[in-house]
Amino acid sequence: SDWLAYIDAESKQANISVEESRHIIQQLSLKPFESEYKILVLWLPEFMNISAANAILKILEEPSPKTLFLLVSQNPNQLLATIISRVQAVQTSPITDEEIKAYLTQHLQVETEKAQQVAYMADGNLNAAFHLLDNTHNTQHDLFVEWMRACFKKDMGELVMMTDAFAKLTKDQQKGLLQYGLNICREALVWKQGDEKLVRLGGKEYQFVQNFSKVLQVDNTALLYEQLNEAVFHLERNASPKIVFLDTSLHLIQAINPARK
Repeated sequence: SDWLAYIDAESKQANISVEESRHIIQQLSLKPFESEYKILVLWLPEFMNISAANAILKILEEPSPKTLFLLVSQNPNQLLATIISRVQAVQTSPITDEEIKAYLTQHLQVETEKAQQVAYMADGNLNAAFHLLDNTHNTQHDLFVEWMRACFKKDMGELVMMTDAFAKLTKDQQKGLLQYGLNICREALVWKQGDEKLVRLGGKEYQFVQNFSKVLQVDNTALLYEQLNEAVFHLERNASPKIVFLDTSLHLIQAINPARK
């Protein structure tokens, strides 16, 4: 989403076209000038449409000498099987919490306690840590708490007003709120399973997880996580934010406390 925001295309569906594949083939046909190797970095190849993927198959299978392809993917399972069969998969491990904490404190002069909390919530994603630092972390917490309380009380009037507020957020902020909720659900599930020492939160977030866990059952926590994850899925495919938020809220009402349907 950061790339889409950078090119002012957040409301559009990301796509690598067949024209781009043909351009890649044309560029790789040129002789190298500054190096004996030609290296192509294809960022997020899962956004290639079928025609684009098919167009690049031949050069992937039989590249010219000293030509290297680096396909950097977040969702390799979305690649065509014919693409996967022509490359060697190399998985990279997430950045550790300590590494993120060290980077934030040493390079951005973030206070140690705040850096620790951000590192926990970033879950191995340094880019997510940057977003959390962008004065949105506390706002996300407050919005999520308000949302869960409205769902618990089945306050439809409040939820409708929150739907309008949600729609006014940027797409990145909307997804950020949902991702924050996914992190909270994960920690609540850990708490619910009796592993309090493994909860990676502090301060008011730790207190909220403690209280939130009291109204959740394990199965319903998993359902809550599933609904939030599905909401992210629909937003990424440009569904109406109002419809996504309100529909998710209706499902969360039941997930939070099914006994109060």
